[in-house]
Amino acid sequence: MEDTNTAKWRINRRNEIVSWLLLIFVISSFCTHYYIHLLRSNVIYACVLAATSAAILYLCWGRFLNSLQTICVAWYAATVVICINIIRTPLDINTYVDMVAFGTGCVMLGCCGNRKKVFDKAFYVILAFALYYAVTLWIQVLLPEVYDKFLVLLPDKPREYVQKLEMEGTGYTGFTINPGFTAAHMIAGIFVICAGLYRSRLSGRKLAAGLSALAFLGLSLFMTGKRAPLLFLAVTLLVMAFIPLDKKTRSKWLKVAGISAVVLAVLVLVFQNLLRMIPVFDRLFQSVEAMFSGEDVSSNRSRLYALAWQLAKEHPIFGIGWNQYRKATVGTVTVINELDVHNIYLQMLCETGIVGLVIVVIPMIGFFFATYKAVKYVFTSRKLRYREWKMPLLFSAAYQCYFLIYGFTENPLYDHNYVLMYFFACAITAAFMRAKNRAKRSAPQRKRPRKP
Repeated sequence: MEDTNTAKWRINRRNEIVSWLLLIFVISSFCTHYYIHLLRSNVIYACVLAATSAAILYLCWGRFLNSLQTICVAWYAATVVICINIIRTPLDINTYVDMVAFGTGCVMLGCCGNRKKVFDKAFYVILAFALYYAVTLWIQVLLPEVYDKFLVLLPDKPREYVQKLEMEGTGYTGFTINPGFTAAHMIAGIFVICAGLYRSRLSGRKLAAGLSALAFLGLSLFMTGKRAPLLFLAVTLLVMAFIPLDKKTRSKWLKVAGISAVVLAVLVLVFQNLLRMIPVFDRLFQSVEAMFSGEDVSSNRSRLYALAWQLAKEHPIFGIGWNQYRKATVGTVTVINELDVHNIYLQMLCETGIVGLVIVVIPMIGFFFATYKAVKYVFTSRKLRYREWKMPLLFSAAYQCYFLIYGFTENPLYDHNYVLMYFFACAITAAFMRAKNRAKRSAPQRKRPRKP
């Protein structure tokens, strides 16, 4: 009995340490730009991630080896392909940091265990950082004197970019260097709140607090001026709401959603003059007006797509190498600045070829459908042990869905704040699958009656 208690104590202690290391991983996703632009050191950022992954591997090497027999191996193979494409390019510290980020993500997938409690601390931190960035956005809007003290800390180019956005009124960044990053952080918090509120029986105070935080984050998201995050957030929330429903209920709510969308569109048209005061709506109206007048509303993305497709045709099998597209834009699409394709699938085709695109996309789609099945299972299962997984799995499904569709117009696979949070979402699915498999193995086997 003493040996059993000692073993349980060691497992619980190990899981507690893993939960804190996972917390460092999540915090790093929110502080990426602070490492790079305030501390001005990719090396410190890479060392934090490497130390975190090394500590988890030291504690949970056995778990990582066991994960080679699960769906996690698909992401391990994809990461190896990405690393090969990094190694075959000219030495660039920024590119090698990508290798560390993907490697750390794979460690999290393999070593996060099978307990839901491991992720609890991280959800509080995600919500706290989402609210923090929303507050800093309003500091920029309402207290410019205070915000100027943050601007002084930034390098010249990011500072000029933030000031340009503010002067044009096209978007606010808060304490980041890009409104897209601010939007990403707040969207992660919105997913946490929505997953927690979905079909939950909260007390009046908790429900009011959740709805208030949701409204605050939603209003702050409008002030970033980013159109694509708002659109894909709406799509993701619909998917998130409909996944647990049966076919009959889903068809009924689809009609309600369709009618609501029509009513919302009419209200937007009626109050468009008032809504133009909000950056995101102002940009949306400008885009619609430009589209009807025959102008390019893709923010010059068509030129980026054309260059990527040309390079993909010239190097169809293995591509030009990881992050090499950015260098190819200088002198062809831009004069000085390096740009991504703003479509991760086209950029992967260009940089890693058909081989790399297929190998990387397989785990992305595989994990999403595994999460989809897991959500359906926990909402229909009568087993009490799976009820606690509803909120984490809903968050995982939402973030993965958002990551996949957002990748058609932006660069989430190449921005570490998205990549680290994506691996955190996938780790939840991996942990649930281990918990489910362990429950099956420990369940008593019914003996089949012998045939006479």
